[in-house]
Amino acid sequence: LKESPPMIVDEAANIRDIHKLLSYKGFRPIDYEWGYGQATIVHYPSIALVKFGLEELTAIRLTSVIFSILVLIPFFFIVKKYTISLIAFCTTLIFSFSYYYLQFSRVGWTNIHSIFLGLYLLWLTDLAIEKKSAVLVIVSGIVAGLTMYTYRSGEIYIFAAFLLLIINKIKRSELKSNIKNFSIFTLSFFAISLPWINKILSNWELYNLRARVVSI
Repeated sequence: LKESPPMIVDEAANIRDIHKLLSYKGFRPIDYEWGYGQATIVHYPSIALVKFGLEELTAIRLTSVIFSILVLIPFFFIVKKYTISLIAFCTTLIFSFSYYYLQFSRVGWTNIHSIFLGLYLLWLTDLAIEKKSAVLVIVSGIVAGLTMYTYRSGEIYIFAAFLLLIINKIKRSELKSNIKNFSIFTLSFFAISLPWINKILSNWELYNLRARVVSI
């Protein structure tokens, strides 16, 4: 992790952000990250490892490794629910070796955070519907709110979670319960994500700066 691959540009920028956050007194989770597309909360898992004595580059790469391994768990169980164990195992293996996935699993790109939170969000939402658990609905709403703070590709997972609840909501036999679950999820989501949404809306141009540059 310290030597291979050589440090990429995003990692150097992430390390600068970590140094800045460590210089502050207190917790600064909703400052803009260097690219303006996500919040500085994404750096705090790496900061926790730095506090344990790891150097910054190792910390951000180890965070990617840990998250990329843990995210295979919800992926496997989501696929298993709709297929069989053999297919779930094979597709999880293919996913774990895909080029896109491997890009984010070894170097310290914070993009892995949206994949990590997003797949846990879908798994928890599915479990909440299946088990009719209000607690799981609240937890999935909180995870959806946290996903909002990450790289904007995570928004597709939030949309998918809302879609799952809407599809479940139109089942007439349990309409009252489904409306309640949808409302709890929505409230939990906005309770967590509202500070970041307010920050985005207060400077929409800044939030979209990197997306426009990449598009060009």
